[in-house]
Amino acid sequence: IVLAAANFGLGTCWIGKMGFDETVKKALGIPEHMKVIAVTPLGYPDETPGPKERKSLSEIVHYERF
Repeated sequence: IVLAAANFGLGTCWIGKMGFDETVKKALGIPEHMKVIAVTPLGYPDETPGPKERKSLSEIVHYERF
């Protein structure tokens, strides 16, 4: 869903379960026996962020030892 949204120019983010499932279930009319695993809000962004600066692999990957 997140990748498809980006393809259509929509902004989104994955929000994992954070203790708000009862509120979400009530707001969306989700049956009591179902669980909320995550939500992903959708919308058109005001601006498109540029590329992020990333650390090199040697800064974040350790081989066999730290």
